[in-house]
Amino acid sequence: MNTDRLYQHGTLAMLVPGLFAGTQKIEELLQHGNTGIGTLTGLDGELVIIDSKVYQVNAQGAVREVGSEEEVPFANVHYQADKSVGKLQGLDLSGFQKTVLERLQTANLLLQYALRGGLRRCIHARCCRNSHRIQRLLKQLQVKKNSTLRISRVH
Repeated sequence: MNTDRLYQHGTLAMLVPGLFAGTQKIEELLQHGNTGIGTLTGLDGELVIIDSKVYQVNAQGAVREVGSEEEVPFANVHYQADKSVGKLQGLDLSGFQKTVLERLQTANLLLQYALRGGLRRCIHARCCRNSHRIQRLLKQLQVKKNSTLRISRVH
């Protein structure tokens, strides 16, 4: 298990002209990593991969576990090698980022944060709705079909 590599299936350059059809099954994707992000066929929501469990967050904010036979047009995965930075409290985003980088002693690596705990405020997230017309241009889809979610219970 190599924790120094990021595997990417598909490219943003493929999505821009409207190539939204899934081209790799989830079970195949998980052979390259246990943590990551992506989207499902038709840009159907956001894909979140944590500890080899794959979840879809759709445009309504509903979360479901994704089946191994479902397909992605785009995803990034890697094998997570956790390194704790200890307990952090009372930090805004800038303070959080600065503290994490100082404790990890790096400013030149791709990082993924795993946070445990709750937030005082809500999270605003943008999520794409499913596009049944696969040939639709990404730019048009973003303007017409994106949803902004307000998630207020985060634990």
